[in-house]
Amino acid sequence: MGSSPTFRTFFSMANKKKILVINPWIYDFTAYDFWVRPLGLLYLVSLLRRLPEVEVYFLDCLDRSHPGLPHAPRVKEDGRGPFPKEEVPKPEVIKDIPRKFSRYGLPVSIFRQELRRLPLPDLVLVGCVMTYWYPGVQAVIDIIRQEIGSVPVVLGGIYATLLPEHARRHSGADVVVEGPAEKALSIIWEILGRRGRDSSDLTISADDYYWPYYAVLRSKDVLPVETSQGCPLHCTFWASRRLNPNFKQNPAEEVIKFLEMSYRQFAPRHFVFYDDALLVNKDNHIKV
Repeated sequence: MGSSPTFRTFFSMANKKKILVINPWIYDFTAYDFWVRPLGLLYLVSLLRRLPEVEVYFLDCLDRSHPGLPHAPRVKEDGRGPFPKEEVPKPEVIKDIPRKFSRYGLPVSIFRQELRRLPLPDLVLVGCVMTYWYPGVQAVIDIIRQEIGSVPVVLGGIYATLLPEHARRHSGADVVVEGPAEKALSIIWEILGRRGRDSSDLTISADDYYWPYYAVLRSKDVLPVETSQGCPLHCTFWASRRLNPNFKQNPAEEVIKFLEMSYRQFAPRHFVFYDDALLVNKDNHIKV
């Protein structure tokens, strides 16, 4: 692992199972870092830290601050900026569109180098946001197979939740998990061969709230925050109800405590709100 901060060991002990969490590339005609952060995976890492007998590593293919990049990233004052990119062949279904198609994020060579720094993981977890970003998932899993072999790969996130059958047929993952991060815990526990062991930390009640684990991010100038989950409305064009069937706001006082703690610990320049319905109950939720 060396001194590279890309892979961070959060807690270690002899014989712990090793879990690698990966945020894959974006494959698209265009992509720009409008405060894009892997919030779902940060929540997942937070939950994984509850599991006994595991060691967790994190690799972000969209890390614009990686020291191995050939050019220093251009960063605007508010934290936005372009992703590194490399033109790649277009998928067959869109080959007639007269625009360049690219892979956005770390060069493949850096991704491979980072994988080789690690001890062999016992399990790889991959997340994916946009459904049409699935080629990034395919590419990551293909390289995992080349570099690591037959390690179990679990796919989750918005893509896996909205298009689970497509993900099972085309992603290359061994297991596709639909729904929020906490749903994956028992599946992860079973894959690691821990069935029958103490699993009390795997139970997350509907009243629980927990926070993303920012320590895995190399750059902490911009930190994503979600003060609520879901949306109380039922707009037909929006998938929020499928991702979070029940609208839930975290207590405003607890949100403030978390922001203050995160600012003291990481000194970000910006917090970015990822809520689907931030202004619901604004007189009580926002004004606090």
